[in-house]
Amino acid sequence: MKLFLISTLNGLTLASLYFIVASGFSLVFGLMRNVNLAHGTLYLLGAYVGFEFQQATGSWFVVCGCWWWFFVHGHSRPFTPTLLISIS
Repeated sequence: MKLFLISTLNGLTLASLYFIVASGFSLVFGLMRNVNLAHGTLYLLGAYVGFEFQQATGSWFVVCGCWWWFFVHGHSRPFTPTLLISIS
């Protein structure tokens, strides 16, 4: 039963990753009408960086925390509500 549960969760995880990549390819091809292979390269780069961080720290929680911090404090900072209010 434990093996079945682990296999099912691994399959769902892989299926969700395939869905994310396929959605990105479909979106880029649908909007730009050309195939942009850089999307797959960035996906591979993110997986490699995540794996290396996990190997260095020994915990996926630290990796997830670093990604969360980057997106909250570094990436989405220009999209604060005060900036959006001043633009509109």
